Amino acid sequence: MIPTKRSGSLIHRLSGHFCRFVLSALGVHQADWLPAWLQNAGQCSHVNLPMAEGKLVCPDCGVGFLAQWVRLRCVQCNRIVPSQYAFGKALRQVKALHPCCKHCGEVATLQETLDNPDVFQMQDALLVLVPLARPRG
Repeated sequence: MIPTKRSGSLIHRLSGHFCRFVLSALGVHQADWLPAWLQNAGQCSHVNLPMAEGKLVCPDCGVGFLAQWVRLRCVQCNRIVPSQYAFGKALRQVKALHPCCKHCGEVATLQETLDNPDVFQMQDALLVLVPLARPRG
């Protein structure tokens, strides 16, 4: 059998379940001393999610997302703050490029959602993913 992307993600999920089983058998549930890749084993990181606008579904785990255009504004002077993606525990979050506003020195920012960004707004906008609520059933 030729290994495919699907079989690789299945092996990744099974190894994650095995790691959790072994850790729970040892009495360890969430330890700070474990590496991050071992703590998140078996959880999908949504790296195969396409960068497109609108509703998206992760091809690996089937979780739905809504991709929205956002940009950051200063709370005090309401100017647009340059921003960048912050890859960490959350997927494709936005953070300010500088720690404070260059015009007034304020640290706090607002995240403004753009429905239909124009061409001149696209230079400051970033595409973020908002998880959709799963239907109850």
